[in-house]
Amino acid sequence: MPPRRAGIEPSYGKPTLMQVYPDLFLWMINHEYDVSALNADDITAATLRSRAELHTLIEGRPRQARPELVEGRRLYR
Repeated sequence: MPPRRAGIEPSYGKPTLMQVYPDLFLWMINHEYDVSALNADDITAATLRSRAELHTLIEGRPRQARPELVEGRRLYR
């Protein structure tokens, strides 16, 4: 289910999921606007916001399967 249909609004206008390799995907879901690349405090704050958004989007998606734990990591197949 797309994030917007799940009631979650991503900061990136056109979220995209692309397969890079058979076992690797790229998810364009976040964009931090008006952040100075020359200010460490701005970059740190943007990083924390983007990680929080990513976790919200991942946790908000419907579960199609129970996660498999591999080396302490959750894997959804």
